[in-house]
Parts: sequence; C-alpha cells; structure tokens
Amino acid sequence: MWVKRTQEEITTAKKRRRRGRIQGSVFFAVVFGLLATFTRGGGRSGHPFSIVPLEDVPRQLPFSLFLGSVAGLIFYCFPGDSGKNVVCPKCGKVESKHSQPQCSCGGHFKDSETMKWV
Repeated sequence: MWVKRTQEEITTAKKRRRRGRIQGSVFFAVVFGLLATFTRGGGRSGHPFSIVPLEDVPRQLPFSLFLGSVAGLIFYCFPGDSGKNVVCPKCGKVESKHSQPQCSCGGHFKDSETMKWV
C-alpha cells in the first residue's frame, strides 16, 4: 500500500539522492581524468591507442584535470530521467512521469518521491 511520506522522510530521500549524484560525478571525473592522464590516441585521431610514458604525465595533467572536471559537472548537472515515476494512491498503479495526470481508476497520480510503499 502506498502512503504519503512525512516532510522529514522527503528531506532525507533528497539528501541521499544528492549525495549519490555527487559521489557518482566525482567517480566519473576521476575515471575520465585518469584516462586522459595515462592514455593517448585511438579513435578518430589516427594514432594508435597507447599508454603515456611517466615522463609525459606532468604535461598531460592540466588537460586531464580540465577534462575530468567537465565530465564530472556534466554527470552532476544532467542526471537523466531514471526513476521518475508517479503513483496512484487510490489503486497503487505506477506509471512513468510523462503519462497522463489522472489514473484510469479515477484517482490522481502523485510523485513517487513523496510516496512510500509500506
């Protein structure tokens, strides 16, 4: 059965989601930064994929820090549309957020972020 969350539960869920987005964007930035620091070539550049020698790493660092930061910001600012659902509290039907605002049972859909299953 779906019931409305308390304001405290909604705040806790939002903090948890934001923390997950921050952790994901930091991970994404580190991975992109490491790839940009220690690899070169491949793709359309015409050069074969290769590992950067250790003496060239300091020269790669400014670009890789920039690229990692941009990748992390993109990941954080554009979280995607996953998990965006609405729930009908009357019949319990779950739909995507882009569906119609009224359920076929006559109830109105509520945002799943404000509801919980008990």
